[in-house]
Amino acid sequence: MTVTARPKLLLFVFLLMFLWVEVAEARLFRSSGRAERADVYSETFFYVNNQYLNDVGILTTAINSGQTVDSIAPFVSRGGGAEGLDAVPSECVNGFSRFDEADVYAAIDRLENDLQNNIITQAEYDTELAEQQAIIANDPCVWEFEQGEDLFTWGAFNLYFNNPEVNYDVSWNIIGQGKTWDNLAGTINTDPALVDPSDPGAAIEFGSVMLNMAAPVDLLPGDYQINVEVSMSSVDGQFFYATNKTDDEVEIQELCIDNPLHGTWVDDFNAMSQISDNATYNAWLNNNPEPDSEICGYNSAREVDDANYVYVNNPYLEYASTPTFFWSDFETLRILPSSNQNAPTPDPVDVNAPASISLFAIGGLGILLRRRSIKRNNNNI
Repeated sequence: MTVTARPKLLLFVFLLMFLWVEVAEARLFRSSGRAERADVYSETFFYVNNQYLNDVGILTTAINSGQTVDSIAPFVSRGGGAEGLDAVPSECVNGFSRFDEADVYAAIDRLENDLQNNIITQAEYDTELAEQQAIIANDPCVWEFEQGEDLFTWGAFNLYFNNPEVNYDVSWNIIGQGKTWDNLAGTINTDPALVDPSDPGAAIEFGSVMLNMAAPVDLLPGDYQINVEVSMSSVDGQFFYATNKTDDEVEIQELCIDNPLHGTWVDDFNAMSQISDNATYNAWLNNNPEPDSEICGYNSAREVDDANYVYVNNPYLEYASTPTFFWSDFETLRILPSSNQNAPTPDPVDVNAPASISLFAIGGLGILLRRRSIKRNNNNI
């Protein structure tokens, strides 16, 4: 009995240390994911440097020289009509289309008919029903922290160009318990080696939006809503986009506007035509060639039905402004009571140092082993 007790106690201490680390590292309570009904279209965003731009958009010479928008501009995309931005990792959002939803309900109807006609058993029905319902289930992940503990969250972001010319302004908002904390400064993760504290074997996705800050002192235990907003900008270039959304399709198309320099040239030409001195007139013509009557370029544009639309010279096209501001749905932030009741502003749990509890456990183990040794010696006397 004495021989086997020690390994069991050592195993107990090891498991105790392991559980302490796991609990201390738990930050994101994972589940099957929040259901998000999405549309079936996609959007592509382009960033184009100023060297390829004029007053209308992308230079026609850049396109007509054989290049495409894809070849002169980096691009990112988002699909399903989603924002491309979440306040949780991508696995916490369960996206499905309206076609997926229709298929699920059709499959459930077939299951019920099969059950009623004794084609399948109740157990088979229950299993397949659960599989179908999981496709559109709404079981969101939850961020969990103790009161006073540093907030460390991250979310998926599909529109990160990874280009130093593009600036991102990331801000987080927390709402609940009658209070609001908005415009909390966030960042973009540019460290490919940054790991998930609750899963050290998994890296936090490059380009994710991050929140890493001390918790507000009045963030009391309870459930809150948290979301993130991102705006992108650049002084070195412009953004363009295309979408195949039904009834609002946007493409990169050629647009033209009147060249104001041409109107000025016409006025000057008419004035010079009144001069009788041919030498002066010819010298002016040589030094002032006629500019193009239009400035043309490629830009995000949509077709319009109004043939009298005059913003561009093609009456069936209008500019489509590229979205540069994005916001996520709200997710759940849960603040738990502090495990350190004596600290008014508890320190964050040190997830890498379970030394205090391990030393306590090892000390307890030593006392137990010493008692067993004394008892054994007494029995041998």
